[in-house]
Amino acid sequence: MQADGSWSLTVPAAAMGNLPDGAVAITASVTDLSGNTGNTSRTITVDSQAPALSIDPLTADNIINAAESGQDLPITGTTDAQPGQTVTVTLNGQTYQGVVQSDGTWSVTVPAANVDALADGNATVTASVNDVAGNPTSVSRVALVDATPPVVTINPVATDNVINTPEHTQAQIISGTVTGAQTGDIVTVTLNNVDYTTVVDGSGNWSLGVPASVVSGLVDDSYPVSVSVTDKAGNTGSQSLTVTVNTAAPLIGINSIAGDDVINASEKGADVQINRHQRSAC
Repeated sequence: MQADGSWSLTVPAAAMGNLPDGAVAITASVTDLSGNTGNTSRTITVDSQAPALSIDPLTADNIINAAESGQDLPITGTTDAQPGQTVTVTLNGQTYQGVVQSDGTWSVTVPAANVDALADGNATVTASVNDVAGNPTSVSRVALVDATPPVVTINPVATDNVINTPEHTQAQIISGTVTGAQTGDIVTVTLNNVDYTTVVDGSGNWSLGVPASVVSGLVDDSYPVSVSVTDKAGNTGSQSLTVTVNTAAPLIGINSIAGDDVINASEKGADVQINRHQRSAC
């Protein structure tokens, strides 16, 4: 006891470490020189547990694709920190703050421009919060950014993109390549308003056969061939070309020989020129 009536003592760290979380009573007593005793007590709360904190998947599949990279991105989660506490979220060097709601949820919104600035690859989101006792906690979640659509190529159909008479009776192969897609991704080919599907193989190639019955049913005309593929992230790449069906034979004629189609005696002993004219049937 000091002359001014104050007093103090130090509780060893080991003893403090053994205190359970919850209400703890502190009782103090003093006896004066006459033998009179006085006492008092105070209840304190021990809270040494960091709050729980979680981050929800950033999108339905935790992948940010091209369409999603052009939109605001809500980041949400839950915590058992007290309502009103601030949750700090960091993504790509940018910081955003949200508030814990009464149901333990929290959210922040990343502007579309900042989402679009994310490079393809892994993006790490970190969230942190302190409870009212000052206990901190932080968690991270990694999302995949894949905002690049696959690139599709189409090889010439029937070598020159023209289906002639012999080819018109045969099945035709439509093929090409894809980069930026995975083995097994579905390729959709549209010809004459009919869809055909195949898959990307292990080398990034794809091909399918259009049945002879379909090819022979195409009348002479030009037909767009459209090809599209959607990767696992939901990005779609497409390409198209035009195929012409031309089964009409060229027209050919022979001009009149010797002027009157009659070879007389004098003409019989001379050279005779045979001329023709030809034009395409198209």
